[in-house]
Amino acid sequence: MSEIVPEAVLHAATSVALVGTARARPGRADELERTLRSFLVPTRAEAGCRVYELHHGPDGDLRFYEQWADGAALAAHLATPTMQEFLDRRHELLAGDLEVTFWTPLEPVPTPDEA
Repeated sequence: MSEIVPEAVLHAATSVALVGTARARPGRADELERTLRSFLVPTRAEAGCRVYELHHGPDGDLRFYEQWADGAALAAHLATPTMQEFLDRRHELLAGDLEVTFWTPLEPVPTPDEA
């Protein structure tokens, strides 16, 4: 995981947001979109998943936005068999690699039990 996600992000105690781009290899765009779409419903049901969205970019790339309760929730998501399989074979579908930027909040929103 550390090749895409910095270890510090996986250990973050605050929420973690990420924005990424997935650019398909020529001839693999439909398969990449089907694959990424298949993650939406199950991932949204995972513990710690606050937001999991997939978008078409104006250039044909797929953009994704995720927000997780903390680094441990993101790490658990990335450790699922589905995500491990995708990460292992992503180079078959992608032109290059996933481009991901990670964000942490300046002022975390309190959870209901902290309010």
